[in-house]
Amino acid sequence: MRKWNLCSQRRSLCQMLTVLLVLSIAFGCAKKYSEEKYEELIQEAKIKGEWDKAIKYCRDLIEYYPSSPKAQDHKLALADYLFKAAEKTEDKKKAILYYSEAASVAAPADKLKVAQANYNIAKLLEPTDSLKAATYYREIDKEQYDKMAQLYIAEENYQDAINCYTKLIGFYPKDPSSYKWHFMMGFIYSEYLDEPDKAKEYFKNVYTKFPECELADDAKFLYEYAGEDVEEIIFRKAEENTTQ
Repeated sequence: MRKWNLCSQRRSLCQMLTVLLVLSIAFGCAKKYSEEKYEELIQEAKIKGEWDKAIKYCRDLIEYYPSSPKAQDHKLALADYLFKAAEKTEDKKKAILYYSEAASVAAPADKLKVAQANYNIAKLLEPTDSLKAATYYREIDKEQYDKMAQLYIAEENYQDAINCYTKLIGFYPKDPSSYKWHFMMGFIYSEYLDEPDKAKEYFKNVYTKFPECELADDAKFLYEYAGEDVEEIIFRKAEENTTQ
């Protein structure tokens, strides 16, 4: 009986060692490269658009070289790759995980990137969980919303720019800068989206609700000529003034 128990224990130990060996090969024995080699592998993955590979190599790089002078740069790069992977995947849950990790690695160095990650998570959640989405929208501060709106305009992503200004107006209705957000909403609808009626709504808000602001006269002018070629109108008026 004792001999059988001993054999049984040895057999169990061998099985355990075999399992550990397989697991170590599969998961635990990732080869450690030099920092330069990791950067090279990441660049190759980027060129091919293989964002999951770029993410893996960048994670390893951060883990193995935490004291590198470029450690913070590697983290910000990882956040960018996570954004790319999130944009590429059609799996909403996976995209949310990517954006969550991006927010984590970008903080606190890149507040705008963190804000964008939270904004994208909120957009993904909104159709099915508006309350949870609202908590993410609320985590973004006024300054970052303003920066995001300007960034989206530069990228010609006007719908997200409008969404950011809408959040600003909703969250900070009495803020001293709110007239600028109304003006920019009117400007986007007028100049980029060719929706003069919506543009008029926001231009009117500027000169009626904030009559003393420096944009009141401009807003009134743009309200009157919304939907028309403003540059042509200005040129015509200038000519009229010179002939008088």
